[in-house]
Amino acid sequence: MADMLDDGYSFRSPRTTIWVVAADTERVRIFRLDEGADALVELKVIRPADDTPPAMDSAGGGAVPFQRPVQPPGSWSNGPGDETAALIHGLNGYLLEACRCGLYEGLILLAPPHLLPLLVAGLSPHIRRSLMAEMESDHTPRSAAAIRSMLSV
Repeated sequence: MADMLDDGYSFRSPRTTIWVVAADTERVRIFRLDEGADALVELKVIRPADDTPPAMDSAGGGAVPFQRPVQPPGSWSNGPGDETAALIHGLNGYLLEACRCGLYEGLILLAPPHLLPLLVAGLSPHIRRSLMAEMESDHTPRSAAAIRSMLSV
């Protein structure tokens, strides 16, 4: 369906929806907070692709030469490593599609101080315009209820 993302979340909602993104260097968790709701609903977890090279080639021979994936356009010279860049790239793609479908009106980013500027810099201008707040703290391992309790929205 054109009005749904791949995870089946429909954008046809009369209420204001804020998405909360909690990120660290290992994963990004995306939550939905509907207007008047007391609880966050976890929508998606994004992890970097498993790019571990195989130990042998398909014929059972020696190790296959492995090339790291190319960083996305606008990559950082002194920025994130490949896994962090992959997380940012995956987050950006998911949020762009959700933005295009009108799934959220506002966005809150939660990430450790070393990661937050990289996340913000890696987001497209369309997504940055929807940013309501940025918080320098690692809430990624916490429960949805614990994350919700510290938000003032």
